[in-house]
Amino acid sequence: MRASRLLLVAPLVVLSGCLNLDFFVFRTRAAKPDEDVFKSSTVPERLRTYYDDIPSSDGVKVTMTIARHDGAEGDVGDPARNRIGILYCHGQSGWIDSTHPRADALWRLGYTVAVFDARGYGKTPGTPNEVAVAQDVDAARAFFESQMGGADNVGLYGRSLGTALCLTSAANRGTKAIALESPIGALQSFVNDSLQVNAPSEWFFDSVMDNDANIQRYSGALLVMHGTADDFVQPKYGRRVFDLSDGHASPRVFWSVEGANHGNVPCNDFSPKLNGNACDSGFSAGYLERVTTLFDGALRQ
Repeated sequence: MRASRLLLVAPLVVLSGCLNLDFFVFRTRAAKPDEDVFKSSTVPERLRTYYDDIPSSDGVKVTMTIARHDGAEGDVGDPARNRIGILYCHGQSGWIDSTHPRADALWRLGYTVAVFDARGYGKTPGTPNEVAVAQDVDAARAFFESQMGGADNVGLYGRSLGTALCLTSAANRGTKAIALESPIGALQSFVNDSLQVNAPSEWFFDSVMDNDANIQRYSGALLVMHGTADDFVQPKYGRRVFDLSDGHASPRVFWSVEGANHGNVPCNDFSPKLNGNACDSGFSAGYLERVTTLFDGALRQ
């Protein structure tokens, strides 16, 4: 996350002793009541199912869209991948609809893809905090796994803040495969870098969001992707997460994407502006190859 923003706000926290910066971590994007879910998706409507009643452990109803396959007209991708599920954890300021391009790209490969909104995002009610959001991830994951025939058929994909959501679940419950795109590190590291002092992160955040610690509790297949021109979440955070996976995750791959910024790691061309997190120039062969190698290798039978 962009250090300059924290650098501007953090002194206020120290002076006031009461301002909490968790709002900066989550930056929710709620959907308007009349907004359509997945309205811009390329997945045929008959293959998209929307759920608004997945119960989190405290009763909050989590929303989710699942994109499936049926082999009929308009369906695409390798049918042998249909039984592999990928649960997608989006980043801050996003919601189900605004993050559909990557879900669509994974679906076009043949995977069954689920995208959910934790509380405060999209049409899922509530106010996020680290503990509550982790409960929402587990609820979404359990529901999707029940739809896919069990946990062994489902891998995880997190982007930006979503890497912390997915990786926390993977560290606690395990998974056979996880892809981390532009991962954050630990909020403590971010505070240290921003202020250039070793101030405790709890001065600023209730959240911990410690990918650095959680990756050392994960033992499945791992793909970490990070753009070299990312000025929002610096590439060193992704590299550190990968380095700390040594001796834990296996097999593991780090892909340093030359010229990519925080939003266009999967894209063919980094110069066009993104359109709703889409790759206007298409998704690169390098991206598609690495993603399929990860999930096929760990989950395909």
